[in-house]
Amino acid sequence: MDDLKYTFYVRSRGKKKALVLSYKDPGTGRWKQISKSGFTRVSDAKAESVKRELLDRVKITPRPSAMSDITFGEFSGVWLEDGASRWSANTYRTYSHWMHIFDPLEPLRLTDVRYGDLVRCLSAAQKEGRAVSTLNACIFLARSLFSSAIQNYGLCTENPAAGLKHYRRGGADEEKKLRTISEEEAAAMLADMKKKNRKYYILCMIGLYSGLRYGEITGLTWDAVDLDSAVLHVFQQWGVIGLDHGRPLYGLKRLKTKNSRRDVPIPPVLVRALREYRAASGVLSIDRRIFPQAPNAGTTNKYISKYCPGRSCHSMRHTYATRLLYNGVDVQTVAALIGDTVETVIKTYIHFVDEMRRTAADSVSRIFG
Repeated sequence: MDDLKYTFYVRSRGKKKALVLSYKDPGTGRWKQISKSGFTRVSDAKAESVKRELLDRVKITPRPSAMSDITFGEFSGVWLEDGASRWSANTYRTYSHWMHIFDPLEPLRLTDVRYGDLVRCLSAAQKEGRAVSTLNACIFLARSLFSSAIQNYGLCTENPAAGLKHYRRGGADEEKKLRTISEEEAAAMLADMKKKNRKYYILCMIGLYSGLRYGEITGLTWDAVDLDSAVLHVFQQWGVIGLDHGRPLYGLKRLKTKNSRRDVPIPPVLVRALREYRAASGVLSIDRRIFPQAPNAGTTNKYISKYCPGRSCHSMRHTYATRLLYNGVDVQTVAALIGDTVETVIKTYIHFVDEMRRTAADSVSRIFG
C-alpha cells in the first residue's frame, strides 16, 4: 500500500479541531476518510505524531501527499463523505442524488474543470425538465465542492462555479404558483378514498384539516393525538435516520425546526374520523404510530393527483394555510399552527396576505369614513 494516494486537512467543529486523512483504497478505488479530533489548536492537529498515527491505522508509508491528479468524480466522493459527518442522512442522500447532474465531468481532473463544463451540465439538466430549485441547489453544491478543494485540500486556486448565475422561475416578477385543493375537490377525493383505502383517507384528512408536514403525519403516535381535547401534539416526525450500504433507514426523529414543535387544534370532522380509524385499527404497533406501515409519499401523491391533477402531499398543507388566511385568521396564528415563521408565511402566501391587507384597508375606510 506504499503507493496509496492520500492527503491531510484540518476540519473545525465548534472550538474543536480534527485532523482528517483522506486516502484512496486500492481495493475498491474509492476515497475514504479517518480522523482524530479533540484538538484546540490547528498546530496541534497538524502535528507529525498525529499524522503518523493516522497513517499507521491504514498502514500507509509516509511520503509526499498525492492528490494533484484526482478526478472530479473521485473528489466528489471525498467531499460527500466529509460532509456526511455534518449533514443529516437525508441531506447526504439528497446531495448525492443531485451531484449526478455533474456525472459527465467525473473522468476529468478536478483542476481541469472549467466554468463552461459546469454550465453545460446544468443546461442539459434544464432541458431534461429539472426544477429551478434543483438547478440552483446544484450550483450551491458545485461552489461548496470547489471551495473545499481550495480551502481544505489546496488543490485549486480558483472556483470555476463562482460565476454561475442562479436560475429564475419563468421571469423576474413571476411568483411560484401555489397548488391548493378546492373544497369541492377535497370532498370528492375524501369520499372516494374512504370507500377504497382507509389509511390514505385518514392521512389526507389529517393533511387537509391540520396542515401537518408529510413526515409529521406519518410520525404521529396515538399518545400525541388527544381526541378529548381535539388537539394534535406535534413533537417528532418520520424520516430517514441513517444509511445502510447506501439504502435509507427510516425511523422517528426530531422535527425540522424549533418552530415545528406545536399543538394543533383539529375540527370535529377529523376527531370523528380518527376515533373510527382507531377503533378499526386493531393491534397497535410497538411505537404506537398511527400508521405502523408508513404510507409511501409517492403513492399518496398518485392518489391525490388522481382526483386533483397537479397537486401533491404538500398541497394539503398549502390548502390548510390558505383557507385559514382566507377566513381571517391572522398571519402570526397561521405561522404558529403550521410550524413556520411569520416571515416564511408572508413570503409563501404573499398574495393571500396582500388580499388580507386590502380587506383591512377597506374595513378602515368603511368604519372611519
